[in-house]
Amino acid sequence: MDLDVDLLHSANPGPIDESILVLQQQHRSKKVWDAERTRPDECESMRIRRVESRIRRRKQPSPAVMDLIRRARLEGLCSVPFLSLDWALITALVERWRPETHTFHMRLGELTITLQDVEILLGIPVDGRPVTGTTLINPDDLCLRLLGEAPGERDKKGGKVKLKWLRDRFNGIVEDGAVAEVVARQARGYLLLLLGGTIFADFTGGFVHLSYLQLLENFDVAGEYSWGSGALSVLYRNLCHGAKIKSNLPYCIRHRREGEQGMLGVVPRLHKVLCYSTSRLMSHFRQAHMPSFISERCSSMETPMGIP
Repeated sequence: MDLDVDLLHSANPGPIDESILVLQQQHRSKKVWDAERTRPDECESMRIRRVESRIRRRKQPSPAVMDLIRRARLEGLCSVPFLSLDWALITALVERWRPETHTFHMRLGELTITLQDVEILLGIPVDGRPVTGTTLINPDDLCLRLLGEAPGERDKKGGKVKLKWLRDRFNGIVEDGAVAEVVARQARGYLLLLLGGTIFADFTGGFVHLSYLQLLENFDVAGEYSWGSGALSVLYRNLCHGAKIKSNLPYCIRHRREGEQGMLGVVPRLHKVLCYSTSRLMSHFRQAHMPSFISERCSSMETPMGIP
């Protein structure tokens, strides 16, 4: 395609070629561009929430509970450090996201988030079985069977349960010599809380879908799931939703219809993923006490992350 030099230097935000980026009329960047400078309220703002900060203030689970979490291969979520978020950066990145290509369109080219980024930053597996299952569940029966108690009417909504209900009951702490069933229930409740506060957060910021609890019934089987692939696919899907006009973008971008879950759990680290080589990125995270097993895994890597 021949490029018009005058068009490149004009104020037209594009896209220049609409044969690929066909959703510009519904894209958030159009609303930003069309807003009058004297009326900033014409440009819709995004609501950004975070829910994992409350989890980070809790103590680490007991060794017996951590053993089960390791069997589920989700110990990386327990070790990711708390980070301050740059809300303006998150907003700018969403405005650069293109649903047609699942990439960020930057001045230097196209960038995206890869499975390698998820595995390194979060320390969760990206190989194995897909994270799928039915949402047609009986919440009371499922919770009684796997958690030992059921939430009250005010603590659930459809197939979802309040994170506060989980926080009040499942802190991952058990006494020495506790029976195996008590340890397993604490581990499941703590993991459900962790998933709901990080990679699979609800759009309200206060609920998590119980469909994930089904996957935690057997910890060895849970360890066969590709949790990282699930997190990345949900991230892509909800970035696309956040890029639409008249959509809100919670910290963990999440969704809209009953029976669907989603989250933007990697967004706080996007600027590191996109702008740093692996060596510089891991140097930063070592200072933030990133788990050694992740640092060691990355030490031998030399290719930049986040670039296709």
